[in-house]
Formats: sequence, C-alpha cells, structure tokens
Amino acid sequence: IPPINKQDLILFAKKTALSHGISADVPYIAALGFCRDARKMKHFLNMYKLKMALAHSRAGSKYLSDFLVKDIEKQLAKIVVLEYQYPEFYKTIASYPDALELFTRVARGASFPSEKAFLLGDVNQKISSIDVLWRAYSGLKEFLSVTYTIPLENFDVLARLKTSKQEADLGEFGFRLRKAIYASNAEEITASLDSAFLQTSGELIVD
Repeated sequence: IPPINKQDLILFAKKTALSHGISADVPYIAALGFCRDARKMKHFLNMYKLKMALAHSRAGSKYLSDFLVKDIEKQLAKIVVLEYQYPEFYKTIASYPDALELFTRVARGASFPSEKAFLLGDVNQKISSIDVLWRAYSGLKEFLSVTYTIPLENFDVLARLKTSKQEADLGEFGFRLRKAIYASNAEEITASLDSAFLQTSGELIVD
C-alpha cells in the first residue's frame, strides 16, 4: 500500500471539515495523528467537538483565562490526538507539561537528556530509552515532529476540559486498567473494575 501523501491528507481534511462544519485544520491534524479511517476519525471528532463545546460554554468564565476560543482549535485538535492515540504518553505530559516541548525537540533530532530518563518510566515502566519509546508508540515521533509549530500554550487549561468529575475518573480508570492488563496483574485488574463499578453506581458503560 503506497504511503498517503500530503495532498491526499489535505483533500481528506477538506472533505471531512465540510461534512462536519469545522475548520479543515482540525481533521488535517487528526490525519497527521493517524486518525485516517472512518472509525478513528469519528472517535476523534466526537472528543474534539465535545471539548470545543465545553470551551464555548465556559468562554465567559475565568475557567478559560483570557484567551479566545477561536484561537485554540489547533491546540485542542493536537491535544485530542495525543489523548486518544497515545493515552499513556498523554498522561505523562499532563503531569509534566514541559515534557511535551522536550519530546518534540528530541523527535526533531535533539538528544534526549539522561537526567530526564524518569519521564520514560513515567510513560511506561518498560520504556528503557527514547528509541524504545518511539518504537512502542508508533507514529508518535512523526506526529510531534510535524506539529511542532502548534505549541500547546494553553495546555494546562485545555487538558481540564472534562464534562464532569466522572469523566475524569473514568479516564483514570482506563489508564489504570490498561497498565494492569499490560502487566498481567490480575489483582489490579479486579480492583480497577470494582472501583469503576462503584463510581458509576453499577451502570455498564459500553462503546
């Protein structure tokens, strides 16, 4: 299968933007983040539109600081790609916001500083080097490299665009469960499921 070239992505983005009433920049960023089939693009757009609706609803409050909603489209699209496609990596950069700039510089050729090795372990304890990180999270290096012109200046605010505490709790549950499954930790898997069951009052959540 031949690689998708830039012109293909632009046409795909324009078509998607037209059908969903959004800026073409948004699906273009999603496509750069490998959301290129209908299912992945649908999930991306659902997350993006939900977070953008929240941003609009809170635009008049101090929650969104002093910046304008119209100025955050690209930043929000980049955040949604990272959160959706690379949740473990996203959790690390949410905990260490300066880490994103570091990983972006490294993706573009800079050396990874040895004193920052703890960030690799924070992403996943099995990540022993930057090369292992890039191999483990296919496409992440390329995505960070090509979107370096979209700095997440408002990351701390945009990362908190959650509909409720329950949504935030479920995100934490998903991360905890993935790590337990990856480590084949049966006790932690059971504990995660029990915790989610209690938090949702016994409601079953399905995709």
